[in-house]
Amino acid sequence: MVSVDALAQAGEERTARDAPPETFADLAQRLIGDLLGRETATAMATYGAERANMTAALEYALATRNSTIGLRLLTGLGYWWEHAGAVREANAWMARVIPMDDGSASVRDRWLARWLAGLVADAAGETGDLTRYAAETMAIARDAGDAEGLAMAAITQALALRATGAPLTEVYA
Repeated sequence: MVSVDALAQAGEERTARDAPPETFADLAQRLIGDLLGRETATAMATYGAERANMTAALEYALATRNSTIGLRLLTGLGYWWEHAGAVREANAWMARVIPMDDGSASVRDRWLARWLAGLVADAAGETGDLTRYAAETMAIARDAGDAEGLAMAAITQALALRATGAPLTEVYA
């Protein structure tokens, strides 16, 4: 895969500069499989090379209140932030992008962004945020009848209960 930065270095600056934010949301999504599979090092390098472009795309999503692009970027970048140990950066972006969710993004991106935000909150020791994101993940998945989302929501709820010392039997209440 040719990165946009590589295009710029090859003399195609206009192509790189004018790439729409959707390009980076798509790239972030495509890299998830590589990151979680056998191409972790390559995916980490690509995320690193495209970090400025993906940040610009996130800023664009915020400026235009485009929750679809914002949430797709979050779900793609969430795994990279986790692997890179960039908890503060992830928290900061999630705190800015998730509140602008207007319901126009896919159900999966909506619950997945919150699920990842819950994992990041857990890693940061932010029990209040973890609990809130767990509840939001569950509500979105439950309202949509999304079985995968419900299963993932149970994970964040279990993390939240563990963090607060509540019994895990409450996950299924």
